[in-house]
Amino acid sequence: MQMTRLIPMLPVKSMPASVAFYEKLGFAVETRNDQWRWAMLRWGNGS
Repeated sequence: MQMTRLIPMLPVKSMPASVAFYEKLGFAVETRNDQWRWAMLRWGNGS
């Protein structure tokens, strides 16, 4: 079996501030749920 994707889960104090930080690094929001306080970001093509 070959791993094709790794998704780390990182707890943060401020999700909006953390998303903004990672966007400045070149990440893009793939999906986000502000009510549940989580976001999935992607960098590059993911492969």
